[in-house]
This record gives sequence, C-alpha cells and structure tokens, in this order.
Amino acid sequence: MPAPLASDAAQLPHLLRLIDDPSRTVRVSVLTALERFGAGLEPALRTLDPSLDDEQLTGVLAVVDLFRRDHQVGPRFDVGQVVRHRRFGYRALIVACDLSAGPSADAREEPWYHLLVHGSDGVTAARQGSLEANDSGEGVRHPLVPRYFGGFRKGLYMRNDVDWDGA
Repeated sequence: MPAPLASDAAQLPHLLRLIDDPSRTVRVSVLTALERFGAGLEPALRTLDPSLDDEQLTGVLAVVDLFRRDHQVGPRFDVGQVVRHRRFGYRALIVACDLSAGPSADAREEPWYHLLVHGSDGVTAARQGSLEANDSGEGVRHPLVPRYFGGFRKGLYMRNDVDWDGA
C-alpha cells in the first residue's frame, strides 16, 4: 500500500468523526484510510488540534490494529494450529484452509478455516477475522484428530497425508 501523502493528515479529523459510522462501507473506507498511515498514524494523531487524550489515542490505534489483522491478505493461521473463536469462545483445531470459501462476496476476501471443535464431534468453518490464536498449549479432543494428524508437538498438530474431505 502506498504511504499517505503529508496532506492526508489534514483528513484525520474527518476520518475520526466517521470511524463509528453505522454503514459498514463507510467504516471500512475510514479504517482503510487510517491503516494506510502505517507507523505514521500515531505521530499524525498526536499532532491533532484539539488533541486526543491517551484513552482516545489508544482506542483509535486498537481499532485500526484489529482492522489490519482482520483484513490481512492471506492465511494468518496454520493447519494444525489450535485457535479460539472470538465470539463463541470455543477452541478448535485447523484441519484445512480454504481461500475461496465463504457465504458472501465480502467473506471471500479472507481465508476460511475448516475446524475440528474441541470436546465434540463437530466440524465447522469460520472466517479468519472471527478467530484468534490460542496459545494455551492444550490439545483438542475430537474423534477426527487421529485421522488427519500424526502427532502433537509444542502446541501444534502435525498434519499427515490424508486429504481433507470435509468430514
């Protein structure tokens, strides 16, 4: 992504007023513009008049960072990695990654993962933005783990040669 022009900093007050807009399209556009500042965002925000207080500054940077992570191009997680669903809280093991899955055109912009849900026989799919790494080091209990994985080492399952068939 190209670096923002110096004159883009003049747009910051307008962008910040729209950061909570009810329209998803507007929010994505605003966050994309803020994300383009890269490492220069925080210094640019600090020059605003009136200035942001520490809580406001931290909040804006956190929202932009979350947006950046959720809209990262390409897979963020690896097959064999244990993840946690952000909204529903379940832990799951990634058995496959699908770069073309998703129920809508918007969802196809990010990878979807096929998951073996811990403590059940459930298999589900979730978009990248709804998952976070689970670094607890705990394994996943699921009847299909031995079918697709050959071992568990340092918190990561070792995938075998059995192709994912959407079981």
